[in-house]
Amino acid sequence: MGVRGSAKRRRRRAPSSSAAGASTKGGKSRFPLNRISAAAADGNVLERESKRQRASTLSAAAGCDAAGAGVDDVISGLGDDVLVRILELLPDARDAVRTAALSRRWRGLWTRLPALHFSSGSLPEFLSAGTGSQRYVSFVNDALALRAAQTDPPLHRLEITFIMRGLLLQRCFEAAQGWIRHAGRNEVKSFVLVLHPPIILENKGKKKEQFVMTLDDLPSSAKMETMRLALGGATVRLPAAATFASLADLSLENLEFADGSGRLLNRLLSPVCCPRLRKLSMRNVGFAGVHDLLLEAEALVELTWEGIGCHLLYALRLTTPSLRVLRMVNSYLDDLTLSAPRLEELLFFDSQPISNFDVDGELSCVRSLKFELMSHEPHGDGGQDYDDEDIDNVDYDINRVGIRLLNFCTAATCLDIDLYIAKKQDITEDRIPRLPQVTSLTVHATLSELHSFGVGIAHILPQCSNLKYLHIRCTVRKESLKMNFLCDHPDHWRPPHEIYLPHLKEAEFSGLVGTECELRFIQSMLTSTTQLQKATISFNREYNLTMNRINAFERIQMLEGGTWTCDEAYSSLEWKPCL
Repeated sequence: MGVRGSAKRRRRRAPSSSAAGASTKGGKSRFPLNRISAAAADGNVLERESKRQRASTLSAAAGCDAAGAGVDDVISGLGDDVLVRILELLPDARDAVRTAALSRRWRGLWTRLPALHFSSGSLPEFLSAGTGSQRYVSFVNDALALRAAQTDPPLHRLEITFIMRGLLLQRCFEAAQGWIRHAGRNEVKSFVLVLHPPIILENKGKKKEQFVMTLDDLPSSAKMETMRLALGGATVRLPAAATFASLADLSLENLEFADGSGRLLNRLLSPVCCPRLRKLSMRNVGFAGVHDLLLEAEALVELTWEGIGCHLLYALRLTTPSLRVLRMVNSYLDDLTLSAPRLEELLFFDSQPISNFDVDGELSCVRSLKFELMSHEPHGDGGQDYDDEDIDNVDYDINRVGIRLLNFCTAATCLDIDLYIAKKQDITEDRIPRLPQVTSLTVHATLSELHSFGVGIAHILPQCSNLKYLHIRCTVRKESLKMNFLCDHPDHWRPPHEIYLPHLKEAEFSGLVGTECELRFIQSMLTSTTQLQKATISFNREYNLTMNRINAFERIQMLEGGTWTCDEAYSSLEWKPCL
């Protein structure tokens, strides 16, 4: 009886012991993290719990979790450098900051991290429309202040992504403005700031609100090497005196330069401000006034100029003696002057034809050239055709830059052309120069009519007499789905456009529909070479011309010296020579 009563008393005491700070349910603590930390800091409680629940006692300084399921804390006993390395693996700075609540052992360790990444999308409380943005701004500001107090080791990389919510957007931009200054003052080597503003529907008659970021007093930085600023459409006032002696990679995105910033932008991109700038990217950038931009960058190696969506930038002059890679997409320029004698890779897509395009010197080092051509008769607004004089004028505007690039880049061995075909009449005839140096050609042909296949291509291929690798990828617009698939027209590439490719080794044709004119075109090319090693044909799955595909398989069997293989649906064919 006495033994049984003693057991009952023990059973009654057990709950009160666990309730002292470490009871668990399903292996998880029922108490907030800060209360667990407080209990863990109490050496007596920690010792009592560890004696009762574990076979061996952990020291209070090791900071064991009093709510644990009986597993020894072997991590807290590791050295500081190892623990900091573990914290570096956490995806977000908030996760690292929260480890300070585990125990005294972990407090302050996160302030030694060489890199911090903040993302407001990591937790729901930062995305709420009410106070989410305010809470996120406060958290980032507090964390940066604590990290700045720890100067050894220094902070090398800082990345902040801010999905802004709520109505006080100007305060959000002001906070971001402060983060840019913080990165400069604390000699951060790599800084990334990406702002995502909410989508605001414009009311009729009400001008869209512009948010301003003033960076006039941005401090200079001798250690900043990489900087990306995607500023959510804000209007930016550039610094007038800041310098970045080590900056090698600069990206400016989704912003508008304030009126009068042309001169300051010229300075920002010049050797005076950024003497080591090697990579520059400008995407979705606007100008509040008309500007002529002069970019003189002796060390610049790679330039991306994309989506300069304001029509107020009139002229761009590039003086870049070390430039190797240039990408220009939708630049909306009237005048472009290019001086880049060492340029090796050039991509040029421009939705608005450039009136004046000049090259200072030569582009004799370009090996890879990608551009676009229009191979069609233009239409007027009412659908009527232009007369011959109008066609010549429009053709001059549309294809002038592309044709000039072909003439300038006489050493290019790899061509990649986006070819837009709207009608069967070809306006590129006699415009393509001879291209004997080209050995690789890719043509992305966009067709508005099924039976315009071969238009434009027939003028390019004969000029590439030493072509070895060919890829023609077709895209037919969806409005052509209901068109007649019957080929009742003459072939567009017949004399004087016979295609002869004696050196062709590999050919790929993708996105085909299976029309007769396509098959005749392919057969004409493949039978013009004796060195073919591989040919691939694939069809657009949106078209169900199974019989045409079967006919294609049977017809091109006439290609001698090899065998064709195909899948069950005849959606792709492959030819290889017999061994």
